Amino acid sequence: MSKVKPIILLTGLLALLSGCSKQKASFELEIITTSNLSGQALTPSEENINYTTIANYKAFLQEEQENVLLFDLGDYIHGTAIANFDKGLNVVKVMNAVGYDAATIGNLEFNFGGAQLAILKSEADFPILVGNVRKRGEMESFPQYKSFTINGARIAVVGVTTPDIQWKVAQKNIEGWEVSDPIKVLKEIIPKLRKEHDFIILLSHLGDEGEITPAILAERVNGIDLIIDQHDPTIPAEGTVVGKTTILSGFIDAHGLLHTSIAVEKGNITAIVNRPLDLSAEELNAGYTLRESAQSVQVLLRNINRGFDDFLNTVLSFSSIYLDGTRESVRTSETNLGRLIADGLRADAGTQLAFMNGGGIRSSMNAGDITFGNILSVLPFDGDIVSIEVTGQDLKDALEHGLREYPEPNAGFPHVSGFTYSYNLSAPAGSRIVEIWIDEKPINLEATYTIALLDFLATGGDGYTMFKKPIIQTFSKEADAFTSYIRNGSEEIFTRVTQPRSWSAQ
Repeated sequence: MSKVKPIILLTGLLALLSGCSKQKASFELEIITTSNLSGQALTPSEENINYTTIANYKAFLQEEQENVLLFDLGDYIHGTAIANFDKGLNVVKVMNAVGYDAATIGNLEFNFGGAQLAILKSEADFPILVGNVRKRGEMESFPQYKSFTINGARIAVVGVTTPDIQWKVAQKNIEGWEVSDPIKVLKEIIPKLRKEHDFIILLSHLGDEGEITPAILAERVNGIDLIIDQHDPTIPAEGTVVGKTTILSGFIDAHGLLHTSIAVEKGNITAIVNRPLDLSAEELNAGYTLRESAQSVQVLLRNINRGFDDFLNTVLSFSSIYLDGTRESVRTSETNLGRLIADGLRADAGTQLAFMNGGGIRSSMNAGDITFGNILSVLPFDGDIVSIEVTGQDLKDALEHGLREYPEPNAGFPHVSGFTYSYNLSAPAGSRIVEIWIDEKPINLEATYTIALLDFLATGGDGYTMFKKPIIQTFSKEADAFTSYIRNGSEEIFTRVTQPRSWSAQ
């Protein structure tokens, strides 16, 4: 077991003193924060945290501490077969049982469409806080904040999400919804909240990939005491301070939770102790006792999972090789699993070429039996395969776009089928593709080719605007096509993907 070292950020000089706080009592506030669970917390596993552990840790803290709040930073309702089956309803049901106090949203919350998100909001016993997203024509589709009163002190908890939702989500799922600049929205509401609250906590789903990061937001918006963001790897484990705002970063892939202790004196934050607890942290064992509330959650999870076991464990095929779908790999390089998926898209659509984005590949598959559960973990997004026509120049532009951020991870990193290419990564972004070959012949930039891809990319997702072309035909769902390709293919489909389809020309 690893020992988690508490991280102390003294913030006495950072607190914005409010006139309404002079007679407030002193107390400690314990905040538990989860992030990027992606449906994985529904299924107990040694590889990810689950809702039983989260519920037990909250109950453990409540035995010693009077003031405990539990929040989620987004990307919780979608991502596994069980979460996707009823479009997030099981997730919300379990979060209600765990006792979440508030949550914000990420891009995954729109993967079932805005109408389903509205249903999930109505089913949740906790408020879903999103200050910068609303349905067109509505003044407010989600509450912007929730007020908590603790020992006489007023705390405003605000939620915002990334404006990049507009291109991270299939356009059909966000049609009719408006996503505003969170900085502009917060500049309007924070001054109003400061007049009525002693301090302000922001739950944000921003990360480091977009134009607005937690640090940039903190620089431009005054009056926020604490930002807890879904995951920004540029923020050190101990957190950071920008101006008068403390910023903390959560976990990805259900790998842990944050426990943040806030010391308050007369209504002002004087210290923050942050404990990032990964799966090896002794604290998560909570004295090796499962509390009553956590037992109820455990029973609920067992009942939910029991109905899926036979289906998910059905064997479809066998692979003698490990198929790499790790986040670090598929967002920075082509992998054998990425090639296999792209081959499956091309086979389903019968096109000359195929193109898959790394961000759509969500897990790996070990050597051995391949099950339905494996495939639904790898491809949880339920996207449609479509075909379009592109020119050779369009394809080159797409590859340039996909490699523009290298060596930084990029959800749009290309995984391809039907062609190969070479690159020079020392060249400036936009000029890195050296050659492209189709059927071992150089590409004709003026010729047209049929290409299979997901409808997400065909509507400009991940910034692939060059793919916004008329759709020729819609084919299978991505997981269905991949299932058929795996089930009906021979060993050759696995050996074929061991060879690279791109290489350095340097």
